[in-house]
Amino acid sequence: MAFSCLEPSEGQWTDVYGDPVRPRRTGFECPLDILQIVAWVVIVALAVLHFTLHVPFLSGAALIVVAVISAIMFTVTIVLKITLSLSRIEDPIIFRTDLPRLEQTELTKEDAPPGTDPCVFCRRFVKSGSKHCGVCDKCVPGFDHHCRWLNSCIGVANYKPFCAFMLTAWVGMAFIFAVGLYIIVDAFRDKVKYEDLLQRRYHSSKYAAYMTFIFITVALCLAGMGVLGKLILFHAYLCKTHQSTYDQMLKKREKKREKQRLKQLNAQGLQDGGNQKKHKWCQCFSIRKRRDFHKYKQKPPVENNGTSTNNRNNNNNNNNNNNNNNSNNTRGDDMIFFNMSHALNEPDRHDHDHDPFSMDDHYSAAV
Repeated sequence: MAFSCLEPSEGQWTDVYGDPVRPRRTGFECPLDILQIVAWVVIVALAVLHFTLHVPFLSGAALIVVAVISAIMFTVTIVLKITLSLSRIEDPIIFRTDLPRLEQTELTKEDAPPGTDPCVFCRRFVKSGSKHCGVCDKCVPGFDHHCRWLNSCIGVANYKPFCAFMLTAWVGMAFIFAVGLYIIVDAFRDKVKYEDLLQRRYHSSKYAAYMTFIFITVALCLAGMGVLGKLILFHAYLCKTHQSTYDQMLKKREKKREKQRLKQLNAQGLQDGGNQKKHKWCQCFSIRKRRDFHKYKQKPPVENNGTSTNNRNNNNNNNNNNNNNNSNNTRGDDMIFFNMSHALNEPDRHDHDHDPFSMDDHYSAAV
């Protein structure tokens, strides 16, 4: 596989379903996200273009002011990005080795200590309100969203630094954009001056090439300002309405499901073909999750003897079939009740441990 070197490490433990759990500690652990790499490329590219095409062509106080402000903005942006990618905001209990992993029968809300909820993947009682991120494969208290640009989860503990990172990056790009516009206007007014500066700075008088790179820098900043500005406005709206990104994704998910139901009624299978076509050409940009919550919709937990609870109940059900029809019907009712109680005791599939990226599965909103 082309991306085999980017696959996550082996599981540190298994969940109640018998699958390996591979929690990510920092955003620099594999698999890296393509958008995380793109973000670093853009930062480095803007820094190189700005300090080679903008700053050297200024003079006097403008040169000093622009150089100092630019250095501060880039430093703060890079420090915040690294800090957020390295931030450890998961519930510390999930990595503790002095505590045993709990079994399915022990992971019930009735046995949960105050202020905690059970997680069938971490197999621990985690802080109430935690969500199990399918990308990082760990529970995050106050989960807001998984940021692909940082390859790290954003929650209550690092939400303010995340907002500071967005604002700093936007202001930095706006500053570079403004300096670039100034140089473009000045270069069109005095072409001879910039040809002379090019000759003195880089021993070349390729004015057209210089202006091309200036326009590329300005366009790159403008695009970044648009994308990041939209994100800033979105989070400002969330703060004003006292919502989280995850809450919005749940609403979006419900709308998408409703649209899917309508499409399936009109043309069965049409949407599936479109999705497959989409995944083929943009597969490299798809998010690389460590856990896919789709399969847990029907998959039963595994007991200590290696058998699933559904198999055990099916065997009991088959034995009861030899008695009479009434007992058989009663057992069928018990099976329905068991499945419902299993969903409630997992913990609550509808209020805990959500995967905000599984948009097609009924239980992906809560695991």
